[in-house]
Amino acid sequence: MKKVFICIILTFACMTTVFAQKETRSSEAMGHISNWHKYSSEEINSLKFSILYPYDNDFSKSWEVDIKSKYMIIFVSPDGFKTFVMVNIKDSTKFSDDIPTLDEYLDINDQNNSEATKNYRLYSKEKVQLAGHEAGLLDYSFIDPLNNHQHIKSFFLIVDKNVYDIVYISSAKNYDTYLSVADKIIKSFTFE
Repeated sequence: MKKVFICIILTFACMTTVFAQKETRSSEAMGHISNWHKYSSEEINSLKFSILYPYDNDFSKSWEVDIKSKYMIIFVSPDGFKTFVMVNIKDSTKFSDDIPTLDEYLDINDQNNSEATKNYRLYSKEKVQLAGHEAGLLDYSFIDPLNNHQHIKSFFLIVDKNVYDIVYISSAKNYDTYLSVADKIIKSFTFE
């Protein structure tokens, strides 16, 4: 099960190249985003969450919601699958007999990323606050199987036997373009 998370990230990292639909926009071209929509999840193990994402009548500034299942929701930037924020929910009891601690979960993901990717570089591994809970943060880059340089900022929350992975994924060269918007999306994550 430890490798499943890496496979999900690598799959979506590959999609950033394969499904890229629009040319990259500079942060200046993004302009100010004033309209934010709220996404509210279905109930999962008695918990619901909500998260805000940018929406504007000017679709060049809007992010789209791509709901894969109630366990995987993707907020896609105007660049298409070059850049996105993903919320991935997993039942942590399926990892092993013991629910991992946040430190263990961070270590497992850091080690798996290091072993499964090429040119893995860890920028930050720390504990932060998110949605009123202690969360783990991994900020790293790597070369994906299609030889693209990817940059990922992953937050991990373990709440009520669920692991919430809230992940910002982008090509390394476009990472800063949407970082402030992605940070606002991630920081808006809350339990209802």
